[in-house]
Order: sequence, then C-alpha cells, then structure tokens
Amino acid sequence: AIQAKDIEIQQALEAMEIEKQQALKEMQAEKDQAIKTMEAEKQQAIKSMETLIQLKERQIEAKSLEMETKQGQIDSKQQEISLRSIQLEEKVASIRKIKEQTRRLQSYILSNEPLYTLT
Repeated sequence: AIQAKDIEIQQALEAMEIEKQQALKEMQAEKDQAIKTMEAEKQQAIKSMETLIQLKERQIEAKSLEMETKQGQIDSKQQEISLRSIQLEEKVASIRKIKEQTRRLQSYILSNEPLYTLT
C-alpha cells in the first residue's frame, strides 16, 4: 500500500511537472508574442514619426519658399518705388526748369530784352 501510495505520489509529481512545463511553454509563447507585438508597434510608431517629420520638413520648405517669394516681391516693389522716386525727381527738376524758363520769358516780355539772353 505504501508502495502504491509512493507510485501515486510520483505520478502526481510527474503530472504536476508536465503541467508546470506546459504552463512555462505557454507563458514563454505569450511573452514572445507580446515582444513581437510591442516590436511591431514600436516600428509602426517610428514610421509614423518619420512620416510626421518628413511632413513637417516639407511644410518648412514650403514656408521658406513662400518667404523667399514674398522677399522677392518686396525687393521688386522697393525697386519700383526707387524708380518712381527718381522719375518724380526728374519731373520736379523739369517743372522747375520750365518755371525758370517761364519766369525768364515773362521777364523778357516785360523788359523787352533781346531773345538771346533767355538761354
């Protein structure tokens, strides 16, 4: 009876060892699967961040181009303003010259000076 009891205990221990090994295998498989899942999620997160970074870089490039274009427009307007300013100065000088010639002509007419003194 004791021997039968020992055999029963031995079989129970062996059964428990088999269950333990099976449980360890299952836990290891779950751990491996969890690691694979986390790695895949990590890779997806990295790809998402890389995509986001590329998008931001493109936005920055577009903004930079826009700023360069606006600067070009500003430069063009400044050149246009400078040219107009020069043209206005020339017109003012021309008007002053005409005024001076008109004043001389009026003076000539009033004083009957000879015509050659106008120039």
